[in-house]
Amino acid sequence: MRRALVVIALLALACAREQKPQAMPKRCDGMCGRVIDARTKQPLHEFTIYIYSTRPLQIALPPGYPYPPGRLVEERVIESNDGSFVLRAWPEPVIVMVTARGYKAMTTKPIDASTPIDAALTRAGQIAGHVADEHGHPVAGAHVNETITDANGDFTIDEPPAEWRQIDVSDDRHLPKRMIVHRADTRIDIVLRDAVVLAGTVRDENDAPVSGAGVQVSCIDFDPIVQSTQRDGSFAFHVPPSRCTLVAGAGLYNDEEQHAVMPTEPRTILDLDMTNGFPPVVLRLPPRR
Repeated sequence: MRRALVVIALLALACAREQKPQAMPKRCDGMCGRVIDARTKQPLHEFTIYIYSTRPLQIALPPGYPYPPGRLVEERVIESNDGSFVLRAWPEPVIVMVTARGYKAMTTKPIDASTPIDAALTRAGQIAGHVADEHGHPVAGAHVNETITDANGDFTIDEPPAEWRQIDVSDDRHLPKRMIVHRADTRIDIVLRDAVVLAGTVRDENDAPVSGAGVQVSCIDFDPIVQSTQRDGSFAFHVPPSRCTLVAGAGLYNDEEQHAVMPTEPRTILDLDMTNGFPPVVLRLPPRR
């Protein structure tokens, strides 16, 4: 009997030694969460988190442009081995959006800092498309966001991670184009307008090139574009074959009345007919007063 009690005691002691104490949960000082693939349950290693205020958004957006859930107050690109993240705690409720390339976005309701964010993202589908010029010819090698059209002008992109997505299309022979597509769009056809190159240099009164000068071009039925000259004073625009106006100044400033970036004084203005193209131009800035 005594031997049996000793054996039981030894077994109990061995079991006690094998039992590992449970790990204490890690303390989170902020907004914490984890991002995983909804199907595989595996962590995502790179994702972006947007924090929006719940206060009303006091801005006007162009027609058809999607309104965000609120005013963006923080944006973080996160790389994580286990999909976890820690953000600073906000003193008021916020809306959190989690996005990752190739996945649909997840948006929370207004939450406070004590609410854990467990984001299980589902894979996004794809949108097929075709890029052609005004004459119906396919445009090969055009950049459509992160992809390039093939020899037939075709491309595929990931379905918008949110409800809407901005698409930017450009190449060296046509005017750039921007459009907004909806998640429900499974195919989009894009037509690019023909363009000509308007190039030149900006020089001062001593015929020296002006680096960093502000140059703006505006054409008929085409929004103004601004850029700064290169070190050698050069600039180049893709513009429609129509009448255009160039304005050059020593630098750029933000014109609040026109809601645009404009060349500074002193300025040089040149009107051009780009219908059949135009050779490189030289813009000479008048001397400073």
